[in-house]
Amino acid sequence: MRSDNKSNKKSVILFAAGIMLFSITTCLAFVGFRLRLNHVFDSLVEENLMAYTESQNREMQAVIEDITGTLEAIAAIFETSDASVDSGWLMEYLEAISENKERYDVEYQSMEDLRVSMKEVGENESYRETYNRLMNRENVISDVRFSRRRGGRYYFSVAVPVIQHGEVVGVLRSVLDGELLVQSVITNSLHDHAVSCLVKENGDLIPVGEQFNPEDGEPAPRNLIEETRGIGRNDELSLAIARMAGHNGETEKLGLIDGHMVFISVTDLGYNGWHIVNLLNADNVSEYSGRILQDMVAISLLLILLIAVLGVILFTVLMRQERRLRLQESGYAILAKFSDTVLCSYNYRTDTLSFTPNAVELLPLKELTIHPANQGTQADRLIHPDDRPAVKRIFEYPDIETEEPMEQEVRLLGLDGEYIWCGLRYQVVRDDKGMPVQLLAKLMDVSERKIKEQELLEKSTVDATTGLLNKYAAETGIETRIAAGVHGFLFMIDIDNFKLVNDRLGHMTGDRLLAQVGTVIRRVFRQTDLAGRAGGDEFVVFMADTDSVPAAAEKAGRLLEHLRDISIGGEALKITASIGIAAIPAHGGNYQEVYRLADQAMYQAKQNGKNRFFIIGSDDSVDNLPFHRV
Repeated sequence: MRSDNKSNKKSVILFAAGIMLFSITTCLAFVGFRLRLNHVFDSLVEENLMAYTESQNREMQAVIEDITGTLEAIAAIFETSDASVDSGWLMEYLEAISENKERYDVEYQSMEDLRVSMKEVGENESYRETYNRLMNRENVISDVRFSRRRGGRYYFSVAVPVIQHGEVVGVLRSVLDGELLVQSVITNSLHDHAVSCLVKENGDLIPVGEQFNPEDGEPAPRNLIEETRGIGRNDELSLAIARMAGHNGETEKLGLIDGHMVFISVTDLGYNGWHIVNLLNADNVSEYSGRILQDMVAISLLLILLIAVLGVILFTVLMRQERRLRLQESGYAILAKFSDTVLCSYNYRTDTLSFTPNAVELLPLKELTIHPANQGTQADRLIHPDDRPAVKRIFEYPDIETEEPMEQEVRLLGLDGEYIWCGLRYQVVRDDKGMPVQLLAKLMDVSERKIKEQELLEKSTVDATTGLLNKYAAETGIETRIAAGVHGFLFMIDIDNFKLVNDRLGHMTGDRLLAQVGTVIRRVFRQTDLAGRAGGDEFVVFMADTDSVPAAAEKAGRLLEHLRDISIGGEALKITASIGIAAIPAHGGNYQEVYRLADQAMYQAKQNGKNRFFIIGSDDSVDNLPFHRV
């Protein structure tokens, strides 16, 4: 009896020591968790603040590029027109343009008027520099200036010179409110806690924003570094701004300043040395972190108490089943990392694959248990043939030991008989000897994401104007086919006198014409033929899987006929083209060789009267075809 009491007392002491050790370990884990949590939140804040700042940057650059493009297009009309810029139709045209633009108006001022206005405001280095740059035919984005005429607000302007008969005769200008430089239409929760300002590299504030629009008079110049000097310990804010000035795309945590957690983000706007600076008060993030930690501590303390109570009652049973429970707890811990979707497990010892009941909503399963799985055909039927080797490697050789789940994407048979993309996230449970016992996994249907990825890939390879492949995608595709030994013909197509269409009818009509040419090319050639826009009004087509010169000539002739039928707005344009054709592999074993010969053939057709095609090395049998050939 005394021996039993000693044994029980020893067991109780050991259990209490275990509880104490567990408590200490838990506290240390909380400390590590808090540091990790702070790091994660800091990273999220920095990434979101930088994304918000860059969105402001992109929006402003897009506005300036839009305005510049509009002004350049109007200036190009005057440059190619003999009409006087002082005529009445100019003002009517500019008013019409301004009515269609919500953010800005377009104004015209002659260079003589500009010189007079400069004399009225007095000597000003900035105005002289603007005038000289305009006379040098440069586009100008002005500094931010204060104007009482504009309601006592700050503004900046975008100016493009107007050239006629080789001389700069005036300037097209659009004036914008300075507040646009620090505004963003992107909705972001950070916006409510961030202060945006515009500074130069030396820290001088550029007065844009509500705080720089006083009711009485123009505010004195300010410097952000000087104004923030002395805030917090060791001047953290002013030092950070000075250090980050002139850098683009950086975010930094300044730490506690006057009791507030402050982050700063700086990005170069790309004009006049302007930088967008965002200062973020992230106190709410610290509050979230503290709440999460408090909840974790409360739950953990409750868990420790429950373990202690249950441990006293079930101590003997736990000792006998220690090994079994350790394996089960490992499995439950891994399952806890997965969301409650389709779960499956594979037993390495029995070669059995089991699914949760909701798997029948994703896969055509007759039973939720498959045995044998790795050596049987039922599991193979569910897996796409190309993905079976990868899945078998997981089942047969789980040699990667890691405490983190592994991920892989596989194609599985869906309920409609078609393969669907699934994300497989799994982890192997091992015994004391390191041998694999069980594989626990989660299946997720990722077909929609795969479709979106494919759509994005197609958008990145398609020419926006014609709908054909862009230059890079066309060259890469043709080069790949040539390297694979595919025979065929390479067509180089150049639209005759395309520049006249742009000059007479405008670039918008020119783009509509190119779009129609793309439609004609798709209609004439097969879907299996690669067609792309090589640049400007030049197109390239690879007619594959044929060595027939007459077939190539027939395609070229049909293309010339269909091009002549193109019309814009019901008006026939009588479009013609010059086409050069080279054979693959007869005229070259790679894309560059064949492209060069086809390009030479195209220029042969153009030099011999246009509206025709020329085939490198074609025989006399082509002469009998009812199409033009040099």
